[in-house]
Amino acid sequence: MGLFSMEHFTEIPTSELAIQVVSFDWPWPANYGGVVDVYYRIDSLLEKGVAVDLIVISQHPQPGPVPASWQDKRFSLYAYPRRGWRSLLSPKPYIVSSRAVGPLLPKLASGPPIILFEGIHTTAYLGHPRLGNHEQWVRVHNREAAYYQELADTTDAATSRFYYKEEARRLRSYEPRVLAEADLLLIVSQRDESYCETLAPQRVYLHPSSTSLKKVDIKKGRGEYVLFHAGLHVDDNAISAVELAKRMSARPAIKFIIAGKDPSDQLRSKLSGFSNVELIANPSVEEMHALIANAQMLLLHANHQAGYKVKLVESLARGRWIIANSKMVHGAPSLKAGVSVIDEPDQWIAELDKLWEVSFLDEDEVSRVELLKGYLRDDLAEDFILKLKEVTFNRN
Repeated sequence: MGLFSMEHFTEIPTSELAIQVVSFDWPWPANYGGVVDVYYRIDSLLEKGVAVDLIVISQHPQPGPVPASWQDKRFSLYAYPRRGWRSLLSPKPYIVSSRAVGPLLPKLASGPPIILFEGIHTTAYLGHPRLGNHEQWVRVHNREAAYYQELADTTDAATSRFYYKEEARRLRSYEPRVLAEADLLLIVSQRDESYCETLAPQRVYLHPSSTSLKKVDIKKGRGEYVLFHAGLHVDDNAISAVELAKRMSARPAIKFIIAGKDPSDQLRSKLSGFSNVELIANPSVEEMHALIANAQMLLLHANHQAGYKVKLVESLARGRWIIANSKMVHGAPSLKAGVSVIDEPDQWIAELDKLWEVSFLDEDEVSRVELLKGYLRDDLAEDFILKLKEVTFNRN
């Protein structure tokens, strides 16, 4: 980037900053991990005066109007449908080729000089000659090749297993090559730092996921139930929901709530067999926050060791006691201190019994505040804006 003066570039007003954000899906409603990061980063930047061109490439129609708080800000929306299954003929991974829509390249080439590609999914045109004058950043949500291989190894459906295996193969070739072309890799996971440094030396920046969290606010005392919250349309989470329901059947007197987006009929049927389970489908953001706040305990579980789990931070800032497996905290090992990390299934119930009667106190919240320094919304927004100012100053 060349030499710069910290004093000079920090004086750049945010009203002179602009960015293009290419999102793999609609970021509202912010009701599952990946889009939570996208939504709250945009929301924070707009709140602080940065201009945002949001480009959405999704197979879904627009889910309602633009958020009201964005409508009077420096915000523009461009939306394109994903390409169909014919894009499988491309040698690129399907998650990438299906988002290589025709209007995207000219929009990026004519837009603000800093582009943030949200995830490997959106990088079809990263490094294109027409973007040579643009600063191109990639948000590394996950190591997708490894993730898709894990999906291939664990799914029972033959068609899905073939797709995941082929996608993993293509990603193993595509992912390192395209990430090496980025001007900056914004990683969410501490575990991905060394890998990304081998691809883009001196161009890797650890930046935790943006969330709604402006402060740590946890109800004192005891809660009323145990909660598992997740996007239930995701196979990994649906499998975890059933697994945890089986474990909680050992304590039938304790109410176990499973809450999240779009549970399938199959999942509903499986959970109906457990007398102490209540399924809450598609709660609003406000309802989910209330569910987390009023729980005595949160169970966080992942079957795949992938990326960084936004709901881990949300849970630590809003919820009382947390039990999780090591795959859930893999991407943020510094947060382990706030979690009971247990992999042995039989030990989950023993830990639950230990914590079920324990009240959450003021001193417990003080520990959480210290743990989550650098993860709160305003801290992350200022950190991101500092990067924008640095690049803007060096371009001028």
